[in-house]
Amino acid sequence: MKSKSFILENFGCQMNVADATELNQLLKADGYVESSDETADVVILNSCAVRGSAEERIYGRLRHYEALKKKKPFTLILMGCVAQKEGEKVLAKSPHVDMVVGTHQKSRLPELLKEHHHSIDDSQQDVSYANPDHSGQKVFSQLGDYEFTPPVPSLRYPFKADVTIIHGCNKYCTYCIVPYTRGIEMSQKSALIIENVKGLVDRGVTEISLLGQNVNSYGQDNGDITFAELLYELNKVDGLRRIRFLTSHPKDFTSELIDVIRDSEKVCKYIHLPLQSASDGVLEKMRREYSYEHYRNIISELRLKIPGIALSTDILVGFPYESEKDYIETLEAMKEIRFDTAYMFKYSIREGTESAGYPDIVDETEKIRRLQLIIATQREITKEQNEKDLGRVEELLLESRSKNNPGELLGKTDSNKPVVVALDETMIGGYVPVRLKALKGNTFQGELLPQAVTG
Repeated sequence: MKSKSFILENFGCQMNVADATELNQLLKADGYVESSDETADVVILNSCAVRGSAEERIYGRLRHYEALKKKKPFTLILMGCVAQKEGEKVLAKSPHVDMVVGTHQKSRLPELLKEHHHSIDDSQQDVSYANPDHSGQKVFSQLGDYEFTPPVPSLRYPFKADVTIIHGCNKYCTYCIVPYTRGIEMSQKSALIIENVKGLVDRGVTEISLLGQNVNSYGQDNGDITFAELLYELNKVDGLRRIRFLTSHPKDFTSELIDVIRDSEKVCKYIHLPLQSASDGVLEKMRREYSYEHYRNIISELRLKIPGIALSTDILVGFPYESEKDYIETLEAMKEIRFDTAYMFKYSIREGTESAGYPDIVDETEKIRRLQLIIATQREITKEQNEKDLGRVEELLLESRSKNNPGELLGKTDSNKPVVVALDETMIGGYVPVRLKALKGNTFQGELLPQAVTG
């Protein structure tokens, strides 16, 4: 039987990247061949629903494939968070979609494809597209016991891997759709995580990123070890060089965790800790379950115990009930804390969330004004923070050839900062000591120190 080809388009967060990488391997193990163009037998869109613009982009891609599908039959699948959120609505908006596969059904996709193809005679036209009553289409969006699939090395960087340790979220922030698309928190057993990481190292992986909507909640649902204890155990894995993790929630960021980050040489000294707002009133409306003072105390403890630690955050402006005073408090907090970088967004209504029903909505023009100012402020802070790092010696993991200069390699420091150096591309995947000599935008120019590259 001829192998079927597939395209897998991924959108959204790093957890979606991990899901897509794992699914890619599942499909290949089932005899599928990855295609480099749009003539594939199967097209899969792994979707993101965190903002309205992300969802609109997915429907735009579905319309694109609708036009192609009229010319050549193929199986079109929507999976991920939009699939979970919309369910049957996807079929009403996009009747050319063959399957809608939710976030808990990812591992079943090879099996679902077999069932789908067995129901269609290969010699016929695409039956599912020809039947507008959706009789040939199915929705698989049940939330239940999430099945963790084994992590695999990154397709782009085979020396790195994403490892999902907890799936879902129990926080139910009033603006966030994730608990409704990913379900409640479910942790993978620590013994299996450690075994999987050792297997990744055996395959050449030296850097892992532990993933979860809230990694700090790890183990609370199944009575396993804490997240801090998991980091401590993974730090013992021979051959592993770096451990990263995201995303953390301030409510569950403990002193025990800070101590483990400090004392574990493999845990990167870079923390992404979403603030969202520095107004206690807005934080309460968001149901974030912490005050700005609590957040600031975490930052103070991090900087006291781990001097030089790099920090990034998420900021959401224009949330309902956010007054000018509330906004200024967030702006001043950014100036006080001085994050190395920040991911900044304006609030958008997500149907199905509690805040979608809030009446006091900030005007769109005002949202844009606030966002532009906060971006400009952070841009200046990032520049100043980076300038303070000039002259420092850092260990660099060489990741790829530089896009801007083919004679240079791009890598990341322990603190997640990009650096380019003039090296041979055969050194990709190795670690080199560099001195941060100059800045171009937010990228450092590194000077290689006289020491051998290590793998």
